[in-house]
Amino acid sequence: MCIVWLSEYEFIDWKMSATEQMAAMLNELMGPKRNADFGDTNEPDFDEPDVCKHFLVAFCPNEMFRNTKADLGYCSKIHDPALRTKYRQSSRFEKLGYEEDFLNKIRRLDDEVRRKIEKNERRLAVTQPLASVATTSEDGEVESDAQRRQKELVAEQQSSLSAKISECMDKAEKLGAQGKVDEAKEAVRQAEKFKQERTALERLLTQSSTPANHIEDLANQLSKPMEVCQVCGCFMLVNDVQQRIDDHYAGKQHMAYAKIRATIEEMDKKREEKRKERVERELKLDKERRERERKERDDRERRDERERERDRKRDDRDRDRDRSGRDRDRDRDRDRDRDRGSRHRSRSPRSRHEDVRHREHERSRDDRYRERDRREDRDRDRERYRR
Repeated sequence: MCIVWLSEYEFIDWKMSATEQMAAMLNELMGPKRNADFGDTNEPDFDEPDVCKHFLVAFCPNEMFRNTKADLGYCSKIHDPALRTKYRQSSRFEKLGYEEDFLNKIRRLDDEVRRKIEKNERRLAVTQPLASVATTSEDGEVESDAQRRQKELVAEQQSSLSAKISECMDKAEKLGAQGKVDEAKEAVRQAEKFKQERTALERLLTQSSTPANHIEDLANQLSKPMEVCQVCGCFMLVNDVQQRIDDHYAGKQHMAYAKIRATIEEMDKKREEKRKERVERELKLDKERRERERKERDDRERRDERERERDRKRDDRDRDRDRSGRDRDRDRDRDRDRDRGSRHRSRSPRSRHEDVRHREHERSRDDRYRERDRREDRDRDRERYRR
């Protein structure tokens, strides 16, 4: 077991057995299929459990930080560029959730390094003023002023950390009540980290109350102004030589964190573009659907209007046909009455009186016919308007 110290208050416990080291070396030399039988052409597929899904998406974070102070441990899974190409060319590309898992992984790493940057900046805010006083002044009264200033800064940081701890614990309690156990545990772990930082500040405050020789030692350690790298969180000397600055920027850990941050921005941009494309596509489909419905509605109205027009014409033809038929019937009745009158013209006055009554009856019947025709016409008109 190897303990890798990152700073005064944090370290990484890196465990890697000799067997794992030998397996990694063999994989690098002979490839992941080194144990396959001779002539065996069965190649692993990208969805198999022993294939690194992070490597399929972009890169493996464990490999990026290998042999650095931020080492994440050895990744025993397969890292094969051919499988990455096969995955990106398959129909299941970006449909298996690999991208989401990878993005969550590197987001956690980016969040951790951002917290490290904030933490180291708080440390500099406490220690740099103290170093400046210790190196520029030898008067005891000035040193006591620096100590008071340091205590004020530490108290501010402790108050801020206490507020963050309370916030995390409240969040954990709410998440636990909602049944979100994993998220509640993560909130508790975050609160524990803040507690450790608060304890470290308390220890620093206790050390600052020791005799002046401790202040002189601390001033010698921090005699030069320092700053925190905004990418990897490491301490850097202000106005250091350019070669050392270039070496830091070209370092594996710095480049790994820079690549993580660039990858997050790139993937977020790509996801936003896809979201916009999806919204535009949905708006286009909705517009086409409305146009199609409007066209169908217009076609249906035109079809109904044509049907109503045909019905009106058919009703007019039927009405004309009925009228002509009734007219023919009346003409026949008149002709028959005329013939009957000519045959009985020589009859008695009583018969002539009956003929008069018969003609009046015929006229009344004609009136009834006409009244019936008008009533039927009105009924048809009402029925047509109702349609």
